[in-house]
Amino acid sequence: MLGVLSDQSQTYQILFLIFDSAFFFLPVFVAISAAKQFKSNPYLAALLGAALLNPTFIEMIQSGQAIAFLGIPVVPFSYSSTIIPAIVAVWILSYVEKFFDKHLWSAIRGFMSPLLSILFVAPLTFVLIGPAMVAVSTQLTNVVFFLSDKLGFFSLAIFALNYPWIVTTGMHSALVIAGLEAINKKGVDPFTRALTLLHNITQASATLAIALRTKNKEFRGTAISASLTAFFAGITEPCLYGVTLKLKKPMYACMIGGFAGGLYAGIAGLKAYVFLTPGLFTLPMWIDPANSGDLSNLWNAIIAMGIAAVVTFVATLVIGFKDVPPSQEAAEK
Repeated sequence: MLGVLSDQSQTYQILFLIFDSAFFFLPVFVAISAAKQFKSNPYLAALLGAALLNPTFIEMIQSGQAIAFLGIPVVPFSYSSTIIPAIVAVWILSYVEKFFDKHLWSAIRGFMSPLLSILFVAPLTFVLIGPAMVAVSTQLTNVVFFLSDKLGFFSLAIFALNYPWIVTTGMHSALVIAGLEAINKKGVDPFTRALTLLHNITQASATLAIALRTKNKEFRGTAISASLTAFFAGITEPCLYGVTLKLKKPMYACMIGGFAGGLYAGIAGLKAYVFLTPGLFTLPMWIDPANSGDLSNLWNAIIAMGIAAVVTFVATLVIGFKDVPPSQEAAEK
């Protein structure tokens, strides 16, 4: 945009390659993370994720010819940037590993259990798990955007009103899948990134208001740090679990602020062009790369942020909260 670096230069292409690698190889990272949760072998899990992205498989897809394993059709689908297939595959791998570890003779268990586990789960992933979970992801995306279309501009406001509680249950992960699908297929995300932006800003604003109002110096330091992290990087876990959810009442302020900002964002038709975690550092995600001279969408994002931030900040001060006693904070530390 600024003319500092051409997108045709190798420097730009290497920088973009580094960024894009995180999303292209997302199944590998997801598989490793899932292995920790399911107590599975992380190296076998990474292998499952990598197999889905192997260049040979991609070439088979691009050839347009039918693909089969032992005569069973394999759906030619690119698993780059997917989440659910790797999670479910590793979940099944964890049970298969345990089965072979329990029933194989101890003298051969060390090398035969990993081998047999991969020989069973990897083909199963290509034949059944992958296609089935892609269908689930697609339908999940369709449901989210169907609700968004039916409710019109009001949908963002309604979802933003409830989003703080959706995040606490972990159900926001479903929206991550929908956002990735939208960016990959349509090049824009008219819903999930805007919703996340409002959540991040309201949590940051509520936490900042608490930092200014609390009489607990140690808690104030914690709140300021959490607020800045949310404002700039869009990481709200320190705000949510360390401040607002603990004090309860500020969560209602976040709901009010999210609704107000969501109302404007919905009317303005705010949309993201890159899948990132929304915050001040990632504001360029709201600029259309095909028309970088038009900053109207960026300004709509900034205005929505401002509305959500101000309303949340004021609502937090008006609603109030029960302050954290110094002794309690010290005990928790």
